[in-house]
Amino acid sequence: MNYSKKNNFSHYFDGHWTIGSGPSFISVNPADGNSIWQGRSATAAEVVAAVDSAHRALPFWSRHDFSTRANYIQNFANQIEMKRQELTYLIALETGKPLWEADTEVSSVIGKINLSIQAYKERTDEKK
Repeated sequence: MNYSKKNNFSHYFDGHWTIGSGPSFISVNPADGNSIWQGRSATAAEVVAAVDSAHRALPFWSRHDFSTRANYIQNFANQIEMKRQELTYLIALETGKPLWEADTEVSSVIGKINLSIQAYKERTDEKK
């Protein structure tokens, strides 16, 4: 798989992407020492802003029933599945894991989403 190195990975909160103002860092492939990507950490103030953004979003999400919220998270799982090959490759590249093991991490994320939805249904009246 071809992967074009991306730089300046950013943080998503409050409805937009922003580059952190904290120290820069580089992710290095442990197998060959090459740079995979670089980014900047968030500052303490940026973390507070992200948490505040999440608090402001709570009323919006609280107005939706479980089914609607579950659809959002299921769509997220579907997007992960659609990007499975790329995510597997990137995990292997960044960690030095074999592809089969990196793929189990992708499967675990998808499985956790489905498990969480099912667990909620089993613990509430949504199980009907």
